[in-house]
Amino acid sequence: MILSAEQIKVLKENKELITSEILDELRKTKEGKSVALEILDIEKDSEDYYLDAFGGRIAFNGNRQIKPFHTKINLSDIHIQEIKKCSEDIDYFKNNYVQFRTKSGIGFPDHREYQEKFIHSLNDENEQYLVVFPRQAGKSATTAVWLTWLFLFKEQINIGICANRGSTATDFLANVKNIYTCLPIWLQQGIKVWNVKRIEGENGTRILTDATSGDSFRGSTMNVVVVDEAAYVAATKWESFVDSVLPSQSSLAWKKTIFISTPNGLNHFYSMVKDSKKRKVIENVQESEIAEIKKKETVLDTVKNKYGTFDVQIDKPSNDMELITVDWREVPRYDRKGNLIDPETFKQQVIDRDGLQFFLQAYACEFLGSSHTLISGDVLKEIEAVKPKDRIFVQGTEEFVKIYEEPLENHKYILSVDPAKDGRDYFALHMIDVTKFPFKQVASGRLQIDYLLMPNFLYEFGISYNTAFTIIENNEGAGQSIADTLKRDFEYENLYYDRTGNKFKNYPGFRTTTKSRAQLLETLKLLIENKKLEICDADTILELQRFILVKKKFQAEEGFHDDLVMSLAIAFCLFNDIQNFEDFKEVTKSIYSESETDFADYITIGNFDDGISGFENDEMSTDYFYGI
Repeated sequence: MILSAEQIKVLKENKELITSEILDELRKTKEGKSVALEILDIEKDSEDYYLDAFGGRIAFNGNRQIKPFHTKINLSDIHIQEIKKCSEDIDYFKNNYVQFRTKSGIGFPDHREYQEKFIHSLNDENEQYLVVFPRQAGKSATTAVWLTWLFLFKEQINIGICANRGSTATDFLANVKNIYTCLPIWLQQGIKVWNVKRIEGENGTRILTDATSGDSFRGSTMNVVVVDEAAYVAATKWESFVDSVLPSQSSLAWKKTIFISTPNGLNHFYSMVKDSKKRKVIENVQESEIAEIKKKETVLDTVKNKYGTFDVQIDKPSNDMELITVDWREVPRYDRKGNLIDPETFKQQVIDRDGLQFFLQAYACEFLGSSHTLISGDVLKEIEAVKPKDRIFVQGTEEFVKIYEEPLENHKYILSVDPAKDGRDYFALHMIDVTKFPFKQVASGRLQIDYLLMPNFLYEFGISYNTAFTIIENNEGAGQSIADTLKRDFEYENLYYDRTGNKFKNYPGFRTTTKSRAQLLETLKLLIENKKLEICDADTILELQRFILVKKKFQAEEGFHDDLVMSLAIAFCLFNDIQNFEDFKEVTKSIYSESETDFADYITIGNFDDGISGFENDEMSTDYFYGI
């Protein structure tokens, strides 16, 4: 429908002539949508101020595009009908009233299919969402449309927007405010508060902004929480945020939490996304129960296990978060002249400019793992945790070590221990089966206990695994005391001793230096990335994902521990002792091959000392057992 200037003037002055049919016909084009807004517009004075029901000018703190609270406007029947339709149907509101400010002016956007699905998802019954969109895919703008709709038509709710930085959160709110100020003034809520960090309407609904931390929105309970750039929030702030802000929503009947981000390594955001994709497995199900489960759930597979029952794999995420993703090819890209760019051409342009890893993470939304993690991100993604088969408790405490594989006859084991330091860290230990490649993590523990209880536990634990070769770091803290007690009081002979040249130290334990630490981590990296060491413990995997390069040193990301990583690395300090180049070549060759070479043939392990090398203290017995 095309209206003349005279027809538009008549309809503006006689709102009773405007029908839904006329509006529907006009809205078939963008130009018609603008005409529909024009004929629905209310009276202005000569200086373009809207006038209220009493002829007074409408402005909020001088802004004539915003209606202050308690403003009365004369509405026609068509206005009331339109307000009702918008409140009941977000699509009607979005398609007919939402405009964006761009460099070329104010206009109606083209809503892409994935944006439509995103908004509809936000209105479903789910309460938590993970939104993984490529860069410049309109995730903030699309969410802002939904928030604007809530602000207009939901009463007495609190909406919180937070991000890794407070400025990012206020930029997000600016999207809402820009949409709001482009709305017809007759469709707006009266505004009570309107500033950089918050807005509040006369319907009692507020939108607040804050940086993501444990203090976010202190004193307020949020019905809706939007976390932008969730993957870029520091680990310490994320943990306190999750522990303090989100539980406050639990008592609310209606609530939504939306985590939005592009990937940023294998951190907390990766863990949430990974958990949302996991398949729930029910163990030890009788065959007769499978049919009933299939009636209620989508069963992907059923496998008979070693117990004679069945493991049922169910198509269900483990954290009840709805995952919303977009393929980068669905996002249209344009050059400076406004011409559409072919997706593969765009991909190559980004790679040429910023590199492949940047494209994969920022646009393809692949969780590569930070390029600064010790272990390659691709390898870390493949490591899956398994459920422990048993637990061994430390006598006199409630602390325990997780058992993944029981001791096997004639197998060789290394028990590595990283003692607690100054009360902040944990005792971390691993039992590694080193009989042949691939080595296996068969037990692991992170214990916060009195160091006086450790020697007795380590003695019994080591003996149970065929008198495991035990390596205890003795840099500081309780390490040396525990190692000495094991040797002196428990007469545990299978302990590691450092050596200088060909002479062993006269006290047990491994002393980590800057040089040896780097060698240990390189060895650990070599073994894991070449699939010569199998890791299965969830806590160890988490630490590896958070073990990053900080100021030219690999260590735990802020807010995390690295005790399990370092104690795991210590288990392979014997590789540092390979003196013969030919032996080292053979060990390296076996790491990169599929062979089952016994590396013990090339390392001082599994043999009694021959008395030639000697100890620093000549009085020590030459029958000292060095190795497994």
